[in-house]
Formats: sequence, structure tokens, C-alpha cells
Amino acid sequence: GYQKNQVFDETSKQQQSFRLDFTTGFTVEFWLKKGTNPTGSQAIFDIRDTVNRSASFGAYMISSALTSNLFVYYNNAVASNDFILTLPTGLGTSNTDWHHYAIVLNHADSDYKGKLYIDGEFSSQASATKTNVAQTGSLKLTIGALGGDFRNHDSSIVAGYGKLSGSIAEFRFWQEQRNAQEIGRNY
Repeated sequence: GYQKNQVFDETSKQQQSFRLDFTTGFTVEFWLKKGTNPTGSQAIFDIRDTVNRSASFGAYMISSALTSNLFVYYNNAVASNDFILTLPTGLGTSNTDWHHYAIVLNHADSDYKGKLYIDGEFSSQASATKTNVAQTGSLKLTIGALGGDFRNHDSSIVAGYGKLSGSIAEFRFWQEQRNAQEIGRNY
């Protein structure tokens, strides 16, 4: 039957339980153990609009070889609304221990906002002033590499690029903004 975490699409008369809605917000959680010799940018996960792949997608990426920051980015059909949030992890670049990451994202008061929690504790936050553009197509999730290309930005970045050097476990996508207490209790 129909549940809170599902969306009913009137057009197709089907339930879809995966959506990218910055207005209500969402939370992504996972355990990550970085590799010992990571190189370049590495995708932790990538969310794509399967109908408009080249122009409309949301994706999240870490450049663990260069910095201890987590980079959250969103690219949609309106290039002027693209953004990158830099969220410092507080972990060293050589830290290869298992850590729990929780990223809480939303759009309010003309800003995209992101908060990062590491091992159940608040770590950092960032925002970008941009117009909210909804993801209306069917979405595809890829873990550990890019699920599509970046030909709008760089034609050398193709699907499969940015393979993760490390391990990821217990990936969770919550269609709500989880608060610090929920994240701390559930990590």
C-alpha cells in the first residue's frame, strides 16, 4: 500500500519512492572508509534525472586526495542555478578509518543549505543563494562513480568517472531533513 516515503505519480499511476525535493529537504547517510592512495575526485554517489541526463542532475562528490572537504554539487537545466557547497569534514586527508557521514540538504529563503555530520556530531555547513529548480524526471542513483557525463561543463568527464577508492556501507536516503538528535541516535 501507499506509505509516507512514496510519491504517487498521477500521470503514470505508479508509486515512486525516490525523489530529489529540496523544498521539503532530504538527508543522505553512509559509512565511508577512504582508500589509502586516493587520486583525483571520487564520486560517493550520483543522482541523475534519467529523462534529461545532460542538463538536469544532482550529484555529490568527494575529492579525498586533495583535501579533507566533502563537495556537494547540484547541476540543473538552468546553468545559473548550479552550485557547489564545500563542507569541511574536520578529518585529515590521510584518515582511512570508517566514519559515518550524514548530509542534510534543503532550499529555504532563496538559499540551498547543506549541513554535514560526522560520526553523529555536527561538523560544518554551507549555503548558496540560487533559485530552486525542481527535479521532475525519473531519478537514477549510482554509488561509487558518476552515473552520467558532465558534457555541459567538461566533455572529458564521462559516465563511470571518479570511481571511489575505498569502501562504502549502509547507504541511506531519507526524504526528510533529519535533525542532529535523529542522526546521532541512528548512526
